[in-house]
Amino acid sequence: MQQTKYLIITAALAAMASAPLSAFSSAGESSHYDGNLRNSEQSRLERRIIGLEKKLNKKNSSFKIDGFINTGLARADSNVTTESWGGITNKNDFAAMSNIGIQISFSTTPYTSFTTQLVSRGEESWDMEAEWAYVSLTPTNTLTFRLGRQKVPLYLLSEYIEIGYANPWVYAPDEVYGITGDSTNDGFSVLYTVPSNGWDSTVQAMWGSNEFTHPVVGNTSAKDVLSLSITSIKESTTLRFGYTFLTAEIPTVIAPLPDIPSTLIRAGDTLLFEAENSAISYLSAGIIVDKPHWLIMSEAAQLKVGGWFSDVSSAYLMTGYRFGKVMPHITIAKMKNTDSGARDGASVISASTGAALALPGQLVGAIADGFVVQNQTSYTLGARLELLPSVSVKTELSHITDFEGSIGRFNAAAAPTGDNVNILKFAIDAVF
Repeated sequence: MQQTKYLIITAALAAMASAPLSAFSSAGESSHYDGNLRNSEQSRLERRIIGLEKKLNKKNSSFKIDGFINTGLARADSNVTTESWGGITNKNDFAAMSNIGIQISFSTTPYTSFTTQLVSRGEESWDMEAEWAYVSLTPTNTLTFRLGRQKVPLYLLSEYIEIGYANPWVYAPDEVYGITGDSTNDGFSVLYTVPSNGWDSTVQAMWGSNEFTHPVVGNTSAKDVLSLSITSIKESTTLRFGYTFLTAEIPTVIAPLPDIPSTLIRAGDTLLFEAENSAISYLSAGIIVDKPHWLIMSEAAQLKVGGWFSDVSSAYLMTGYRFGKVMPHITIAKMKNTDSGARDGASVISASTGAALALPGQLVGAIADGFVVQNQTSYTLGARLELLPSVSVKTELSHITDFEGSIGRFNAAAAPTGDNVNILKFAIDAVF
């Protein structure tokens, strides 16, 4: 708005400077007094413009806009629907892997700043959402306070997971990055940086809450999210450890069942998971070694959820080698359920009577496992081309297998029926 005012004033001054003297005096008058008055008014306008220009230049130096865009294509080789990645199927999908975002930063003083990141995703019909919206207070070079919407530090890439250009993959390994759901948090955090023996270590503590939609359980409310992480960097090596604890309100989930021979279950009956408050913990560790040619990344995580939702252990290892502007890479990722059979408390509701069927708990638990247990291993071969200093092109082929009778990271209504699924991905990422 101030820049607009500046342009209007400048245009007005230019018009005044080019207009005939008679335009500023009464008809027939052209006195020396009028000329001095005009010069005086022009001088005052010039002084105002100079002052305004100085203010604008000062504010522009503390105002920054960055952006990113990721466009992609993905397709599976069988009739499935992925739980993440926007629901990839066996049809060409351009929206699932695409998003665009803008980050705005503004410093009001050397100690305070405001940051907002707005993201629009193709998988969400391009609705705009605020991923970041916080104010920072930095009283010293080593201490920062943040208040507002920010990312919970769950992963190595938490700060820039949305920015495809900053990541080696088209999409980070789903076995680790897909198991927690939305990591946006409304709350308060403290970051403290401590240099020690050549390592720059940052400790981050966070407290807050969040409401989001989980692909399995639907609308979920996370309360009293407590997170602590430490990230240490020395030359080409980054180490990270983190622990997050929270209480979540998991809603009632109802799943339709088919006819199951040799049981009382008939088509139309439903599997019922009761709503409950669950204590959830997430423990993770990761490392990045980024040499001039070699890039090695690895993370391991453990998710524990009280109640009927599944507990998971997962990990991945990625290795890449740069040949000039091209980096081929390979990633092995695995996730495994650690509490199979822990869902005996679910119920099967008869479609005809509306009452719970009298079934052995072991049978109900086995049926429930089929809806929430996720086991899989993926092998991804990919390549990243640095097309321009701010544009990258990526392609990947993921071979997903070892479901062990579970649905893997797929929608229960369109889970794999065979031993494996192959997914081809292509993306162009840019920052500006």
